[in-house]
Amino acid sequence: MLTHPVNECQALHYSFGWQRLKEAGESRVLWRIWLSVGLVVAVGVLAKGGRAVNGWDFGTEVPLQIIATTNDFYRLVSPTTKLFRLITGFRFTEGPAYLPDGTLIFSDIPANRLYRLHPDGKLEIFREPSGGANGNTVDAKGRLLTCEGFVNKRVTRTDLLTGQVEVLASTYEGNPLNQPNDIIATKDGRIYFTDPVFGDLRSKTQPVEGIYLIKPEGTLVRVWADPDLQPKPNGLALSPDGKRLYTTDSQRNVVRVYEVLPDGTLGGGRDLAKMEGKDGAGDGMRVDEEGNLWVTGPDGVWIFSPKGELLGRLRLPEVPANLCFGGPDHKHLFLTARTSVYLLRTQVRGARYW
Repeated sequence: MLTHPVNECQALHYSFGWQRLKEAGESRVLWRIWLSVGLVVAVGVLAKGGRAVNGWDFGTEVPLQIIATTNDFYRLVSPTTKLFRLITGFRFTEGPAYLPDGTLIFSDIPANRLYRLHPDGKLEIFREPSGGANGNTVDAKGRLLTCEGFVNKRVTRTDLLTGQVEVLASTYEGNPLNQPNDIIATKDGRIYFTDPVFGDLRSKTQPVEGIYLIKPEGTLVRVWADPDLQPKPNGLALSPDGKRLYTTDSQRNVVRVYEVLPDGTLGGGRDLAKMEGKDGAGDGMRVDEEGNLWVTGPDGVWIFSPKGELLGRLRLPEVPANLCFGGPDHKHLFLTARTSVYLLRTQVRGARYW
């Protein structure tokens, strides 16, 4: 059992002196990011081979190791698919969310920023400070949902047309939340998020590290907490029919599955799959239209069938923390991995919740 999960805790805690976020070195980070945009776009213009030109046709091709454990895996990922580093120079990228307008939102947690990346390679700061933003997603009405876990300890919703930010959850039973981490929304307006603690244990302001539901009318309910079987809940995703909720656990390195009951609460929790590796821990996840699970975990991306069978794995130059589907056909897989954002094409669409 890991004493300190190696994803957010080890990779981020060293830089979480939030009072240092505005040091002079921060300007150099932004300069490297903008420089990388120019280099990436220039290379992408010269090397578009192997990709459909529907935007997102920039980036530098980098090595990708494809490890198929079943023949079915090649229905999901072509053995000749290419991996592109779209942009680099960040501190720790997380929370990719593909917006209805065709842009990508992602977090750089230690930099306390949300970025917006356009399909032509344009990068802009979407929000600074971000409140320690981590996971992001989009709800059925096209609004941005954000877990501002590392500073503001809350969940917010942003109207992308007006820019209005609404706080959806910040306390439970009179105490602040721990560190809202990752988030998913259903078509009928329910919102689920995880609330673990990484790094400084003084951030633990709830008695447990749990899974929460925000009901459509705004009521906040803790729907699961189990310090033994789910001690460090992190990423989460829904089955395409919305009947099952999947989570990762960063301490046990497992994927768990729960039944979504009619009132939105959870039942029947059990381990579905186990991940093992040297670098990273169970983190973000998404589901494709066939119900397969795409999970960032130790040493890369793990792809499981709905029954928990390992179909294959993907190894990137950097260990990924999160991912999402997007693009014009929803077959673009965007991955946030340490200092970079990556893209590869899949042969299956991501499940749609909006």
